[in-house]
Amino acid sequence: MKSINQTEYESEFRISRAESKKIQKAFDIALENRKFEIELYWKRTAYFWTLIASIFVGYFSVLNSNSIQEKDFFAFMFACIGFVFSFAWS
Repeated sequence: MKSINQTEYESEFRISRAESKKIQKAFDIALENRKFEIELYWKRTAYFWTLIASIFVGYFSVLNSNSIQEKDFFAFMFACIGFVFSFAWS
């Protein structure tokens, strides 16, 4: 692969110095936007992990409880809700 300098790069892609500044500014904005989107992704992931963990706790609490009459129904409902949240997260 051939190495080229900045001047050759700009002439190859027909970029003037003024356009180069605009391209750099656009790149900086795109980079900040990407960082923001990644931050939002991790926030959403934390919310889903919290919800899924609480559903696990509810599911196993229902299964281990002796006072709930319709244990199978509630366990099934927790499993369905957990499936929906897990699918939405992925």
